[in-house]
Amino acid sequence: MVSLEVLPILPAGDCRGHRLVNSKLPPIPMFDDVASLDEFDALYELQ
Repeated sequence: MVSLEVLPILPAGDCRGHRLVNSKLPPIPMFDDVASLDEFDALYELQ
């Protein structure tokens, strides 16, 4: 097992991270590209 004392100290810097969120449904704006509000009821019935 590695102990904390043997790990090197590295300089800190800015980094960008992204969080992935597991979701059953796609984000709401995706539905805006697929169908209009009038068509959405028909698509819901097909589902």
